[in-house]
Amino acid sequence: MTPAEARRLLEEGNRRFCERRPEYAGIRETPQPPFAVVLGCIDARVPPELVFDQGLNDMFVARVAGNVLSDDILGSLELACTAGGCKIVVIMGHTDCAAIRTACAGTASGHVVSLFHKLAPAIQEAGGGATCDPQDAALVRRIAEIHTRRVVAEIRGRSAVLRELQVAGTIAIVGALYDVDTGSVVFAEER
Repeated sequence: MTPAEARRLLEEGNRRFCERRPEYAGIRETPQPPFAVVLGCIDARVPPELVFDQGLNDMFVARVAGNVLSDDILGSLELACTAGGCKIVVIMGHTDCAAIRTACAGTASGHVVSLFHKLAPAIQEAGGGATCDPQDAALVRRIAEIHTRRVVAEIRGRSAVLRELQVAGTIAIVGALYDVDTGSVVFAEER
């Protein structure tokens, strides 16, 4: 399987999900190794296996508030591609992200603050300043798009393993945005 074929499977699965005609609710008759790894948010409205209509053993999924990157997550992505054989790494943000809205409001405390420090550059780039209106849906969407793009760039910058696989054409590393209202996923163009 090529990275382009892996992306096509995800796009087709999302189309089935949006049309409410899922095919893979369980185990495939012909098992295949996982072909994709997705880093997404913990938001309960955004389960990658359902959003992409994939069954058991089709994808590796890592989820953390705001789909932020850490060393542990980066190591997991590397493992999914080297030992797991994944052909595509998808960083999937989403609209109406509570992590972004809370970061915009500047009201976090405890360990959540460390997550929000990782969202701050995207908030700044979107013109949100130190705090911004968490109810501004267009701004929250823009921040999610920017943050997703920044995580893709960060992966390429921090992981020689994944960068070399991508340069060799073995994998693709792409950003995507899930719309919680429509269920559709829009993939960012690769750079």
